[in-house]
Amino acid sequence: MDGVVYFIQEGKTGPIKIGWTTNCPHRRRDNLQIGNSENLYLLGVLPDADKSLEARWHNCYSKYRKRSEWFWPARELVEAIDHQFPPPERQKQPRLVYTSKGPKRLDELKGWLKENGVRQGEIAKWLGVSQAHVSKLMRGLSPIQLHHALIIEAKTAGAVTATQLTDRLDNRTSEAA
Repeated sequence: MDGVVYFIQEGKTGPIKIGWTTNCPHRRRDNLQIGNSENLYLLGVLPDADKSLEARWHNCYSKYRKRSEWFWPARELVEAIDHQFPPPERQKQPRLVYTSKGPKRLDELKGWLKENGVRQGEIAKWLGVSQAHVSKLMRGLSPIQLHHALIIEAKTAGAVTATQLTDRLDNRTSEAA
């Protein structure tokens, strides 16, 4: 069964967990956070992955293993993760594309959020906006909000794509014409 390989770091300089889950990686981080005095940070996810990919990461960096799935943040490991997930300040803004692919859009996102127990407050934290802004986003996308769809796609590990979200705006625009 496909899932995601995730990388979670304890604090800013602590050990890194290389794990695999079929659930939401944010929920996994939140579960690990319980009882942990250090803040845990989700460094990134590799979507559509199976357990063998996780095992390959474990084997490749086994000399840095602290315990179980936790690894010391050695330069080699950190650089490999940074290569997969460049820090946001080094990432280029993705180009926004308008397409039409089908009838499902915002309802898919709402379903995914409900199924995974993700609340609007958590989305607001992901986006760095108010919960009121997220509420408006959930009622429909405006061109200014399109880049938020890309962030949501990344945070849901591709379960809901930005294209699916932007299709809704495209359909509303064509209906108005």
